[in-house]
Amino acid sequence: KNKAGNTALHLATAHDNLDVVKRLVEQGKAKINAENNKHETPLHKAYYHRCFNVVEYLVAAPSVDLNVKDQYGNTVLHLATAHGHLDVVEWLVESVKAN
Repeated sequence: KNKAGNTALHLATAHDNLDVVKRLVEQGKAKINAENNKHETPLHKAYYHRCFNVVEYLVAAPSVDLNVKDQYGNTVLHLATAHGHLDVVEWLVESVKAN
């Protein structure tokens, strides 16, 4: 973790590096629900940085926790709904239905 509490997975998601994200997740080298100092998960970081291909990948991961809230009490569903990103809302809803 760096000073902000970000892990390698947080950084890879924020920089839209899907190949690294996949490698870290699939090799079990990263905690997919790790929270940084602002209580943001890698999913939050990917969403904030508009890395929607990474968001789609993480949402489909079986172990992702979609209910984690950031320091302001927002889940990624709250954020996507508030910002009108209906594709992200759809991925989140479909993921909940699948699990």
